Order: sequence, then structure tokens, then C-alpha cells
Amino acid sequence: MMKFVIGSLVVGLLMVNLPIAEASWWGKKKEEPVKVAPTIQAEVKKAEPVRAPDAVKKADNKAQVELINARKALIDKMRAELNNTEWILELTPVTTAQKVKKETEILVLRNNQISVSGYIGLHFPPTNYTLSPQPDGSAVWETMQTSEKSPATVVFWRGEVSADAQNMKGMLSYHIDEKTTKDFSFVAVSKKALVSAPAK
Repeated sequence: MMKFVIGSLVVGLLMVNLPIAEASWWGKKKEEPVKVAPTIQAEVKKAEPVRAPDAVKKADNKAQVELINARKALIDKMRAELNNTEWILELTPVTTAQKVKKETEILVLRNNQISVSGYIGLHFPPTNYTLSPQPDGSAVWETMQTSEKSPATVVFWRGEVSADAQNMKGMLSYHIDEKTTKDFSFVAVSKKALVSAPAK
């Protein structure tokens, strides 16, 4: 009888402690996450087409090409308006002296080049020029001329042409030698059309 009581107690203790022992032996069972049905909004979002990076790059490149082509067309139009024109420029020295002597220069635009003759224009060959359209429809042109006789003699020109290509003003810097520079502002006092040069 005593054995039966002791055996019952041992079995009872085992039954009470068995879940604790099982948990410590095998680890606690992980709880499964509750699955929630996807919402309609999530399904719609999933169904929307996603723009691939390549498609974005192609669209950006296309927009850039269109901008470049539009700018080129604008430059070509302005060059056509400037080609075969002659401008008489009045040069005013940029100086603090009260008495300044104004000079005259003849500027010719032909074959997408600039040539000058007059006070500064002697010994300078025709040069190409850059043309930059401005937001207001006007354009800025720039060029540098180097003397055929003296490599140290250089003229830097920067002119602004109105949107209707009828007015011009600007600045020039005349580097006579390494030590002597004369700076001028200029304004066009007249403009005339020239006969187109014959095609070569």
C-alpha cells in the first residue's frame, strides 16, 4: 500500500511538471502569424504598371534631345537673321576721364563669321562666333580675334542683339600687348543688309 501511495505521488508530480519540462526540453512552440486577406487597395496598387528605370531614362533623354534641337533651331534662325549684315558701331572707352574720344568700327557678319575694319579691325582675320539665345528672345554673341601680325594683340568681343535683330550693344576688350589693354562699350548706330556672298 505504501508503494502504491508513493507511486501515485510520483506520477502526480510528473503530470504537473511535464508541460514545464516539455517546454524547457523542446522550446516553446512559435505562434503562427494571423493571415489577413489583402485589401482591394493593395491589390489595385499591385496591379498598377511600374515605370522601369530604363523607361524613365529614355523619357529623360528624349526630353533633353528635344530641348537641344529647339535651342539649335533658335540659334540657326538668329544666325540667318544676322548673316550678311553690316553694323556701324560707336565705341566708347571705359574710363574715368571726363574727355573721352569715341571711335567707329565696322562689324560684318557673313558666313557665320565676324570681321571688323576700322579703329580696331586692322590685321584681324574673320573669326567664328558663339551665339546664345536668351529667355527674352535676344541673343548674345562672343568671339576672340588674334592679330595676324602680332600674336600678343587680341580682341575679346561680347555683343547683345535684340530679339528683332535690329539693335546691338556690347563690350570689347582690346589687348594691344601683354601690358596694355583698352576696354570699350559699343552700340550700333546703323545696320544694313549686304548682298549674299556667292556659294563656293
